[in-house]
Amino acid sequence: MKVPFLPQIGKTGIKAGAIVRSEAGHDRFGVFIVLWVQDDFAYLADGRSRLYEKPKKKRVSHIRKLAMLPERQALDQIRRLGDAGQRNAALRKLLRQYIDQELMQRRSSDV
Repeated sequence: MKVPFLPQIGKTGIKAGAIVRSEAGHDRFGVFIVLWVQDDFAYLADGRSRLYEKPKKKRVSHIRKLAMLPERQALDQIRRLGDAGQRNAALRKLLRQYIDQELMQRRSSDV
């Protein structure tokens, strides 16, 4: 899901449960959830182009943190879902909620 206008927090503090935006590569401006971080790489999924079962391995220097998931247990709840389709749907739902919330805030500040 490409969204070029979302506000950024920065590159620091990227960890599991972060909502991030890709800054480089063919998926530039894509919004993802960090599933886990290992060394200098984050493993990202959005439930659509990058599925939970096959996350994108991306350098931390190539992504920007936008926010953290609103509920700390959200990622754990997704991991416990039995079906891959349910996990991907849950990721899409979380990202859609975040993007809708940002759009509402942007519209209310423009008025």
